[in-house]
Amino acid sequence: MSKLNDIISIDLHIHSIFSAYKENDGYVQNSNIENIDVLLQKLNENNINMFAITDHNRFSYELYVAIKNRIAQSLFKNVYKNLPGVEFDVQIEEGKPSCHIIAIFDDKEERKLKNIEDAINNNLIEKQNGFYSREDFERILREIGLNVILIAHQHKHFDNEEGGPKSLSNSVSDIYEFIRTGYINALEYQKPSVQGMLINSLKKANENDFTIIGSDCHQWEYYPCKDSNATNRNYVTKIKALPNFDGLIFAFTNMENRFNRVKNKNTNIIESIKFDTNEIILSNGINAIIGDNGSGKTFLLEFLNNEDKLKKHYKSLAEKNKVSKRVSGQPNIYYVEQNQIIDQVKKGELFNNAKYYNPIATKTTFKESIQKYAKDLIDYINYNIETEKTKNKLNEGKVALILEKDNLYIPTVKIDIQTSLNKYKSRSETLENIINSFKNEVNFNQDFYKEYEDKINIINEQLEYIQKSILNKSKNIEVDNQIRNLIISALRNFNAEMDKNRTDKEKENVKYKQEKNDFCNLIIDYIIRIANKPDIPKFPAKVVGVSKKLYQGFAFVKKAKFDGLFLEDEFYEGLFNKEYSKERILKITSNEELEGALQGIKDIKKIETWYNKVDKFIEEYLSEETFIEKDGLKNTVGETPGEISAIHYDFLFNDLSKDYDIIIIDQPEDDISSTKITQELLKYIKQVRDYKQIIIATHNPLLVVNLDVDNVICLNKNYKNEISVKDGCLEYNCQEYKIIDEVADIMDGGKEAVERRFRLYGN
Repeated sequence: MSKLNDIISIDLHIHSIFSAYKENDGYVQNSNIENIDVLLQKLNENNINMFAITDHNRFSYELYVAIKNRIAQSLFKNVYKNLPGVEFDVQIEEGKPSCHIIAIFDDKEERKLKNIEDAINNNLIEKQNGFYSREDFERILREIGLNVILIAHQHKHFDNEEGGPKSLSNSVSDIYEFIRTGYINALEYQKPSVQGMLINSLKKANENDFTIIGSDCHQWEYYPCKDSNATNRNYVTKIKALPNFDGLIFAFTNMENRFNRVKNKNTNIIESIKFDTNEIILSNGINAIIGDNGSGKTFLLEFLNNEDKLKKHYKSLAEKNKVSKRVSGQPNIYYVEQNQIIDQVKKGELFNNAKYYNPIATKTTFKESIQKYAKDLIDYINYNIETEKTKNKLNEGKVALILEKDNLYIPTVKIDIQTSLNKYKSRSETLENIINSFKNEVNFNQDFYKEYEDKINIINEQLEYIQKSILNKSKNIEVDNQIRNLIISALRNFNAEMDKNRTDKEKENVKYKQEKNDFCNLIIDYIIRIANKPDIPKFPAKVVGVSKKLYQGFAFVKKAKFDGLFLEDEFYEGLFNKEYSKERILKITSNEELEGALQGIKDIKKIETWYNKVDKFIEEYLSEETFIEKDGLKNTVGETPGEISAIHYDFLFNDLSKDYDIIIIDQPEDDISSTKITQELLKYIKQVRDYKQIIIATHNPLLVVNLDVDNVICLNKNYKNEISVKDGCLEYNCQEYKIIDEVADIMDGGKEAVERRFRLYGN
């Protein structure tokens, strides 16, 4: 038997001659043990892989065994399995009409199958319209003592009181409540048109996938028609399961994942992985790798992703276990390592691609504002230092007054002409940069800004007018200063020439006048400094540092670390020594104090080193996080690791997966709550399970049991680094192991997850 399930067609409602007591004479006379090949040939032609003979309140052990033995001869290649079954007439509530309930029994213990026939014969219904009470029906099932699947007939909308004889809704007062109790496993309909009605009805009972179709064939030679008078409906139920009772149990306990699956046509896949001579076939669907920590799960994922780039200890493990793989086609693999999503978020690398993200436009603004503040702060401190120096010079300065004589034969000229401060130059340059950036933005996006063309022209004109006005003032000051410098230079040369012709007394007088003049200028300079002391620089305000780009129903968000932060405290803590508070820094009046305050500076002449530290401080806050949100949601998606991971997988399986054949994920459950796993992550993976090959390593039973993976690979590694493997679909079992038991035993919470799924069954 294959270890992996496949999509099979089933028909669990076929009659034989043993239903004759309910039918007209001769109606089912040819559906007998002598004509088994007629039925099997018809089933083979219609690709029915598993079926059941379900006669009205009857079971023939002899017929069951004869069909089973004939199938075992492999003459009908598409027919794999027949299961024992009965169609019971049951009055569920007293005073209500009876309904049909098909019972499909577990056939693993063949010696017990005779119990079905014996229990029914001990409670035989002779009358054509006879039925069992609910108590009698349940007692018969207990006497049989086998696991059973119950399928009730329903031929109409739940709320339709007309028609639909033998329907479940006729036999109970509140069919919605009855279905919620889980008494039955599915509803059978006869016509495809009825399925839509049932689905709408089932929504009220919070059951979506709960329907199955059967042929109700009575005359085998006309299969898949009911008889010679019926037309071929050409419609069957398909499930993803092993063709046995266990496969049926797994299908009926998770119909959403097992029913109506489509064949995966992806041919670029990893077909198998081999440990020495043990070849493990991989499903072209969902493969889950489970095992204790250190069992080799991540190693196996790394090997499947790229065996040529294995870490040293993984290479050794691969060689030790003679690991190899067989690949079909040229698969394109997307691999998500453990913790990769959150690490990429922190580094700003989650789908870091211009296709998805816009740059953060305010990064330059933030950078320049901090740089300017740092420069303004140092300028402010230097102003205070220079002011203090001037004050000290005044305190130390002495000018001995002497009698001034004006009768100098050689004249002296004052050369202490001050140059003007040009406060317009930097503003002009800043405005010019703004204007150029604005023009570039408009020129590069002309179509976008076309409707604003007139307003943009006005803005350009106004900005250019202001910039030119400031520039002219700057130029005037520059010209004035150039003239002053020329005059100073000329006067200095003139005085030097005059000094050659002065007498000693004249030189003494000149020196005195220069000292007096310097002292007066010092007083003037100090007064000017006190009067024109600059304002304390203001630390830049918070800057929004977010960009958002909408794509395929998602919002791709880049967020800078500086976003919305007022970083004044961090600035002073990060760039000044510990004992210097902001208040103390603003009162610095000497280079020695400044050197003591600045981090990493011992010589004020090397101030550029500190400015480099400022740039590093800025770079830290320019770092980005990237994450995605579901666009259009009323509530904020949030930025917790789990929320980001869940949205990441939504995008991965919806959009990004289009470019990849295989998706490999190491512990997709990390950081995601059980609720989000159940409500979101499972849904995202299910969307592509029939189109991509998916391989996950997981510790979470929800991702195995609730997701109903197509293949489970159980790893164990001993102290010698020897890896042993048990593998198969969830329902697979052999003498050595049952996969579902491995899930229950190995995984934390596995037992509880399995029990929740199979709560209606004894094992």
